[in-house]
Amino acid sequence: MKKTELMGVRISDLTARECLSKATGYLKKGGLNVIYYVSRDMLLTAKDAPELKNLIDQADMVLPDSADILNACGILNRGREKEIERNLFFKGFLKVLEREKSRIFIVSDSSEKAVALEGSLGLIQEGLKEEGHYIAKDGEDPENIVNEINSVVPDVIFVNLASPEQEKFIIQKKKINAKVMVLVTPDMLNVREDGTIDNRGFLNLLTTRIFKRQAKKYEMDKEC
Repeated sequence: MKKTELMGVRISDLTARECLSKATGYLKKGGLNVIYYVSRDMLLTAKDAPELKNLIDQADMVLPDSADILNACGILNRGREKEIERNLFFKGFLKVLEREKSRIFIVSDSSEKAVALEGSLGLIQEGLKEEGHYIAKDGEDPENIVNEINSVVPDVIFVNLASPEQEKFIIQKKKINAKVMVLVTPDMLNVREDGTIDNRGFLNLLTTRIFKRQAKKYEMDKEC
């Protein structure tokens, strides 16, 4: 799989169609495959945290949750930007899950976040078959989560935990009896009626500016 690197994190360099093809393949084969969405905030954190980079690198696909990340990777392709802005792969994957009647399971660390994730998934694609959810307590042994998932044996798990628990949960993949695990970012819980991510507002603008400045500085320091 073609990958590019940003701030020391390896990111999958794939079109939405290529992502969907791989994810559909994951549903048909044995073992659990991990799709990890990386945010600008996580990249800023991981650039100085080798342990986080190593955890993220264990995911099978690492996808940007914003076009800013794609640009910072040096991929200046308006078509690819629109794919991310329109959330095309995620929407396409949920459509496949609904069509195949795949069973989904949600893992979060608060009832509010679980409800938000359920709402976002339902807004993007009606008719998804949810088999259950688990609310993890602060500092909880991940084995408890794994046991709960394995008691249901879902096809796909959607995970929304605070970092670094989100990244640490990737290493549980060999213990989990499911086909795909998708780790989403907080921004992905805020979707419009058409399923695109709503990242408007002053806070997002500020995050964009900080991210671009730090990404440029990281690359310049690396060259020195």
